[in-house]
Amino acid sequence: KAHYGAVLSCCFSLDDRLVATASKDNTVQLWDSLSGAPLRILRGYARFVSSVRFSRNAARLATGSGDGTVRIWDMRVLRRGTALAVRDRGLA
Repeated sequence: KAHYGAVLSCCFSLDDRLVATASKDNTVQLWDSLSGAPLRILRGYARFVSSVRFSRNAARLATGSGDGTVRIWDMRVLRRGTALAVRDRGLA
């Protein structure tokens, strides 16, 4: 399922297996880069998501949003399909 809004940022994991996209539709989507299949939609943003970046080992994904938050997603939790581990930090 594609984004409903424009894609504002895109990032490949260092091993090129995953792609993360950030969008004006207030979501981040994770994709399998080989098949193009959608893997997960990350929600909970009040405004557009403007940036995404994987850590070197792809264990974490950092996102920045127009709602003034930077979120660090634990990718190991996401891959197991259990509860999402999210830490929010408001920006001044």
